[in-house]
Amino acid sequence: MARVNHGNLFQHAIECAAAERLSAAGTGLRLVATHAMAPYEGVTGTARPDDERVLRELLGQVACLPPEGADAAPHAVMRAYARAGARVEHYPNTAELLAALVGRDQLSGVLCETRPEAVAALAQAWTGSPLRIVPGSWRDHLDELLPPSPAVTPWLFCMDPYTWRHQGERKREVLGGDLAPSDLEGLRPYLAAHVKGEQPGACLIFVYGLDPSHAGGFRRGVLALADRLGVARAVVGVAGPEGTRHLGAILASDADLPSLVAEAWDGMRSTLGLA
Repeated sequence: MARVNHGNLFQHAIECAAAERLSAAGTGLRLVATHAMAPYEGVTGTARPDDERVLRELLGQVACLPPEGADAAPHAVMRAYARAGARVEHYPNTAELLAALVGRDQLSGVLCETRPEAVAALAQAWTGSPLRIVPGSWRDHLDELLPPSPAVTPWLFCMDPYTWRHQGERKREVLGGDLAPSDLEGLRPYLAAHVKGEQPGACLIFVYGLDPSHAGGFRRGVLALADRLGVARAVVGVAGPEGTRHLGAILASDADLPSLVAEAWDGMRSTLGLA
């Protein structure tokens, strides 16, 4: 079940802004999603009504748009919500939102998912498409995340683990859906293969509910990764529950893309009154 809150809006707004820019040439988009989720899920809600209020109101506005109004919506994520039929009880995952933006037949790549029921729903939704479903943890399928050679479309590598484990190495069975410094090091050669390819692209990494010490560790980790990859970067965020932060790293082979996406998010956050 999805939780409709600031974290959902934060992640999907940045993903949609990046995807719209990368796909502007009309050549399609290759998506790698390490935590795919089912195509659509119902919503559990949260114990903090204000944490979900903004997104619920935004989805209500989108639901009232006439069909021709979707293209005129001021933000990429709003256009994606409208085209994908997003509702509180019918909330789309990243692949559905990006397909709504770039065209379903223009989206290729790999979706990793561990839950059997979500894997089955993904397989049904994408039957016959160039988007491949990989059941299991992304850690077990790293070679399947490599880009094709030659690469013919821009790429977007999306990760949204639960949170950041900053204190050194962790056993895999303990890490589960979290992310640790060892994961970033393990991913580096696969991201480097994307960066060195023939097409531009970006890696987006989102983590949620970080206290200040965890937030600092995440920033240092992703900035060090960007330095080793030799890519442009930005780290953006939004308030989470009880004084924590949701953070997102934008690492891109295009020098301008991180700042453009960060500016798009800052504009939307300011319009919606998010801290």
